[in-house]
Amino acid sequence: MKVAEEWTDSAALTNLNQTKILALLDIPLDQRQDFINSNPIDEMTTRQLQEVIKDIEVAPADSRSRENQ
Repeated sequence: MKVAEEWTDSAALTNLNQTKILALLDIPLDQRQDFINSNPIDEMTTRQLQEVIKDIEVAPADSRSRENQ
């Protein structure tokens, strides 16, 4: 249901499997399109995609913790 609500352009999803689509939902909506445009998602394995997403989720948390010091 969340996929249908957040993606109005279903053509962008045609080459991706369900696991990759769900992984992309972990990226904030305002950053998702830039992420899709700058990464070869269709060439990545699901595990690679999940690692890249995990890395970008950790990076903002690291920068916030440095700002508070």
